[in-house]
Amino acid sequence: MSRAHDVPPLGVERADEPGGHRIRVTGELDVATNERLAEVLRDAIRTHERVIVDLAGVGFLDAGAVGTLVAAEADARGRGRVLVIDRAHGPVLRLLTLVGVLTRLQGLNSAG
Repeated sequence: MSRAHDVPPLGVERADEPGGHRIRVTGELDVATNERLAEVLRDAIRTHERVIVDLAGVGFLDAGAVGTLVAAEADARGRGRVLVIDRAHGPVLRLLTLVGVLTRLQGLNSAG
């Protein structure tokens, strides 16, 4: 069986909060979903001063997804805006910490 059949679709919910615009992401962040994530982040950065990427519902991300998050943070910073990661956990938190990205993305309440 192909892995594609086992992968949950990327879910994205957006909500304005007192602390910023929260994007709740669920599923896996990989080559099949990175472009959609990039589009959602670009749109949010264009229209909000502070974007919070909530990764509580993400169980896996690949190097491409890390690159997507780093590029979005650079885009936000270039526009005088802020993008932060919140609620990364498990393997996602370990990867973001290992490659030094969590600090750059100003991780909030990430817990392992």
